[in-house]
Amino acid sequence: MVRRTVKAQDTGKSLINDVAGLGIPVVNPAEVLGYLGKHPDLVPVVGRMAQEVESALPDAAIRLELVRDPEDSKMETLVLYLQPRVVDSTFFDRLEVWNERVAEALRFSEGWFLVNLDLRSHNLGAGIKDV
Repeated sequence: MVRRTVKAQDTGKSLINDVAGLGIPVVNPAEVLGYLGKHPDLVPVVGRMAQEVESALPDAAIRLELVRDPEDSKMETLVLYLQPRVVDSTFFDRLEVWNERVAEALRFSEGWFLVNLDLRSHNLGAGIKDV
């Protein structure tokens, strides 16, 4: 697979294509595109994080998904979900750093974006190690 580079000037639609080009599936792309259309300032941040996370965790299952609060469907968050083969204390340190960067980059944004561990699947490889 040819890896694409996410560009700073990407629009929501090109971001979705570029993230998919990194091998990261986008769940319900039309919903993600709609959210990025409302919050275009997320586009470069999501792009940078997708590249950084994919590079740091090449064997991880990663996906981009728009998540709605089950109690308030108007509360939406764009999430880059990670399923690394092994989850150890270094993973949580990196996760914290990634989310600090996101928070700093989006401190004036009205949109929400997180990088998060996904424990919903059985595909965690070796599982959680002593943390």
